[in-house]
Amino acid sequence: PPPAARWRARREGASAMVKAVRNAAASAAAWALYRAPALETPYAYAAHAALAVPGVHTLFRETTDRLVARLVAGNRALRRLRIGPVSPLFDISAFTVKGQYFAHVAYEPGATGAVLNGLRDGDVFVDIGANSGYFTVLAALCVGARGRVYAFEPNPAVRRQLERHVELNQIADRVTVSGLAIAAEDKDDARLFVSCWPANDGIASLTPAAETLARGGLRADVSIPVSVRTFDTWAQSARP
Repeated sequence: PPPAARWRARREGASAMVKAVRNAAASAAAWALYRAPALETPYAYAAHAALAVPGVHTLFRETTDRLVARLVAGNRALRRLRIGPVSPLFDISAFTVKGQYFAHVAYEPGATGAVLNGLRDGDVFVDIGANSGYFTVLAALCVGARGRVYAFEPNPAVRRQLERHVELNQIADRVTVSGLAIAAEDKDDARLFVSCWPANDGIASLTPAAETLARGGLRADVSIPVSVRTFDTWAQSARP
């Protein structure tokens, strides 16, 4: 083969070897962390420090993914996180909290701060597209037993995670979970395009963007039927 082809083959071979070594190291580190949960705290500090180092960051990311898979399989994925003034209990396999727990990377810090700093005891909060309940749980802990949280999540599989987080945090007395989708028109035969990325189930959409379809996150043939209501329609029906 010509020199360029030989060089390309060597480069691809070296890249595959580096990847294999990295993955083996990640698997070994995940096994050690699984066997010694006390190492999770120093691991998170190290992972945060590695964020600016591409190759090392990738090693930590692969380790975290392997560890989370082990924890889920062993039914050991529940952790209590300190987020501002509250300490919710979450399944750390959820994309909203995995980075926070294992690398101290805040999830949507602007929105999180608005919820934590803006809500008071007795307030009402509406979470449209609640996913597995990150903001629902934070809001419910902020508004207290006198407050109310209305969480909308039309994807049944994701809604079960939401309901589990509500139960785990003992906030069912103030949270109402609905399977409706909230959008611009009332419709009973809408289609919700659900995520094809196991690591991120939060990209579901009634109107998927062309870019997301092109990248494979959503597919035209992967959808579920849902009922849609406008916020005004729902609010009128929810009045006592």
